[in-house]
Amino acid sequence: VPSGRPRVMINAEGLERVKSNLLCDEHKEIYEKVKENAELSTKGVFQNSFTNDVAASYIEGNAFIHLITDGDEAYGRNAIEGLFQYYASTDHQTAQFTYRSAGYEIYLSARVYDWCYDLLKEEEKERIYNKVIEDCQMLEIGWPPVKQNGTGNSHEGEYQVMRDMLSFAIASCEDYPSFYNVVMGKILDEYIPMNNYFYENTSFHNQGDSYGMYRYTAELYMKYLMTAIGQGERISDKQHMMAYHFVMRRRPDGA
Repeated sequence: VPSGRPRVMINAEGLERVKSNLLCDEHKEIYEKVKENAELSTKGVFQNSFTNDVAASYIEGNAFIHLITDGDEAYGRNAIEGLFQYYASTDHQTAQFTYRSAGYEIYLSARVYDWCYDLLKEEEKERIYNKVIEDCQMLEIGWPPVKQNGTGNSHEGEYQVMRDMLSFAIASCEDYPSFYNVVMGKILDEYIPMNNYFYENTSFHNQGDSYGMYRYTAELYMKYLMTAIGQGERISDKQHMMAYHFVMRRRPDGA
């Protein structure tokens, strides 16, 4: 079971590297954009829709700055309260793919829960958890995640479990251990063994060069999430070789 914070996508050791790199030339521009997002006026930002990239960027920016400033409370409260406004203004049922819209909200919730954990009140934790369960029930795989049976060749092989559910399971494991046990059990029993088989035995993704690129990205999220909690070695170190397939397939000689 993970311990310490942060733990979603990054841990304490990685956080120190991020802080030291923020003002490097290759990172400075994007960091300035994150700060701009965090300072957005909320007036008109939280508008009813199935997804709201501007509002999400505002929440993410504030949560991230709270994290890297060692707990600037104003940014953290902005992220938490912004997340609740996001819940109230977002209608996933109007999205073309409800499971993707609701899934991103779970991932967004996980980062706020973890990165702003020091500020969360017990009733706020419960409110986030209840909304995450509601979102999970909108996913194609459902809650508990048993409605699909195609770990490597369906929407089950995308973000639903490998990023969205996993991120919140890690964020909330001591508060909601049953959620963690269900999700991590599925990751360890189904997703990692299946993916490792392909990493170890072939250099191309089983979903080809179209779906494969999208679903491989979900697998990389799983790798990042597992690495941040010290479990990255469970995923084959040959995973990165699969990325070369997508590059090499573009060669005119078909290498």
